[in-house]
Amino acid sequence: MTVIEPDAQARLRDRLVALTRDLVLMPSAEQNPSAIRQCYAFVRHHLEEFEGVEIRDYVDDDVPSLVALPEGDEPADVLMVAHLDVVHHADVTTYRSVIANGRIIGPGAGDMKGQLAILMVLFRRFHRDMKGVRLGLAVTTDEETGGAHGVGYLVNKCGLRCGSALIPDGGSLNEVTIEEKGILHLRLRTLGTAAHAARPWLGDNPIPRLNQAIAALNQIFSTW
Repeated sequence: MTVIEPDAQARLRDRLVALTRDLVLMPSAEQNPSAIRQCYAFVRHHLEEFEGVEIRDYVDDDVPSLVALPEGDEPADVLMVAHLDVVHHADVTTYRSVIANGRIIGPGAGDMKGQLAILMVLFRRFHRDMKGVRLGLAVTTDEETGGAHGVGYLVNKCGLRCGSALIPDGGSLNEVTIEEKGILHLRLRTLGTAAHAARPWLGDNPIPRLNQAIAALNQIFSTW
């Protein structure tokens, strides 16, 4: 186990605080694509100097993402995942931060620019001090709007894979979450035959079948 001296701890803390506050200054919401590009360039510049690390840029529907991986075709053993987009505030002067009671208070500081700052520093230090480490970092820009063009695109269209993913977004501050509910969008469709209200027996009402399907789905999900 590596022991960090008090002076080094203070320097690391100051570095993380400064990096987080720099990220918070950029209003990188969906409604401000230029700020997203600025924040993206800031993150990429922080990472691009490493030998043995390949940074790949992706764009889907004008949504940029980057994946920094050790050179080679093998997937990372551990892939750290973060997003740099934040919730929109119409007043851009809102994107400031203060330090109060040992916390950084500002838009996106906890969701998740503070975590992104930590992952950026971890990525740099591991690759600086442990040559050949199979550690990757993925940074997306559309998590607040669903993630279809970020993580969804990287996984489903680009084939991004890893041994384990580390996603410090949500959950508890003091616990490691190993399982979390997801979102599943379903569309149910059934067909029937129309009939006059005076002769309903000549028709085929699809609603009972739809109710049966919903009940079956509820039964399945209740066991998860």
